[in-house]
Amino acid sequence: MIDNSVWHDRLLSIPVVAKAGLLGWQALQPGSNQNFKIETTQGHWVVRFNQSIPGVDRLVEQQLLQQLQHLAWLPTMIDCDPGAGYLITEFIEQSVWQKSDFSNPQRITQLADQLRLIHLQPCDQAPTRLDRRIQYYLSQTQVAADLQRRLTQGIDTLEQLQFWTACRWLCHHDLNPGNLLGHKPVYLIDWEFAGQGHAILDWLIMEQESGADLSSWYPEDTRPDWIIPLKTLISDLMKLWNSLTTARIQNC
Repeated sequence: MIDNSVWHDRLLSIPVVAKAGLLGWQALQPGSNQNFKIETTQGHWVVRFNQSIPGVDRLVEQQLLQQLQHLAWLPTMIDCDPGAGYLITEFIEQSVWQKSDFSNPQRITQLADQLRLIHLQPCDQAPTRLDRRIQYYLSQTQVAADLQRRLTQGIDTLEQLQFWTACRWLCHHDLNPGNLLGHKPVYLIDWEFAGQGHAILDWLIMEQESGADLSSWYPEDTRPDWIIPLKTLISDLMKLWNSLTTARIQNC
């Protein structure tokens, strides 16, 4: 574990932080990356020090965030340097969603209106498509044979159903409750897994993470024969992701 003085020095080594003046800082709940809330003379920011995550391209993440900065319900990006390994955004003083929020029709309607603007954004970053990310994960790590077989079969089934060719738009790909803040608007954070997809993916991932039935908000162009294979694939993806996260923690 790195001690506080090292983190303090590392924060001060970021030019934009040093220029703004570091008044205080605190570590946030650990996740895939090391995150800090900092106080500067220019406001409160979140500093994320990137961990190496399979399938995540930090340059692509930066490009997508820049593409979306016109949306007022994304945190303003203060600075981003993928080479130096950090991302700085404004701190949003809002509570994260609870699973009960996904059963509130008014809140889901608000979220749906916002997501519609995301899902209208073309995305040509083919390596970020979910099937290609999964294939990359499987090539980079040891996975239980049964899980690998199910994931591969799921990808192939959806290929036969022409789902992957319908993936041409921007998706968040990680809309768990912790990445949704507040209401009216709902702030969407943590875009490192964003990329090329179809809107149904975000809705089914939210169902998987919340346990709620969100079928009333599925996109109109969703083919019924996609749903079961996608739900199965997403469930298996979460198992794969949990195994990758556990392995990464053990290797730290």
